[in-house]
Amino acid sequence: MLRRYTRCMVLTAVRSGVRPARSIAPTVLLIGALLAAPVLAGCSGEQVQSIVGDATGGTVDVGGTTIPEDFPAEIPLASGEVASAGRVGTGTGKVWNITITVTDVAAPSVITEQLTSAGFASTSNLPGAPDIGGTAGFANDTYAVALIVNDNGDGTFAANYTVTTIPQ
Repeated sequence: MLRRYTRCMVLTAVRSGVRPARSIAPTVLLIGALLAAPVLAGCSGEQVQSIVGDATGGTVDVGGTTIPEDFPAEIPLASGEVASAGRVGTGTGKVWNITITVTDVAAPSVITEQLTSAGFASTSNLPGAPDIGGTAGFANDTYAVALIVNDNGDGTFAANYTVTTIPQ
């Protein structure tokens, strides 16, 4: 259970009827929401690391702008500037959350093509209007990828990847 924090309070509600492969959606969405919190709420990385670490009991690294060294090489990422990057967990229970700022209005289609070309199957697709983004899920035998592409309102888009290992 998350404790109430007075310095940095993040309230996130996620409701979706779509489940990525092997019913890992609740965990992926919770951890993804927590890892994306610094970008969305302006909280410091240390505060969020403490919150996520307390909630999960795992190793936490959030708030950076460098792709973690252990990010799976087989998952292609969009070209652009890394806005935030982090991971939580250890061993086979890791979850990575990467947000990349992209300028291509076709980013959802381009990213979908990148992932399917890399051998990931589409598990869900909730497209938005072409110029504002969309949501999709992908998986292979090892990883599940939840993707959200959203218009930043300044001519750029945030491509957020939440990647989790699939229990074997």
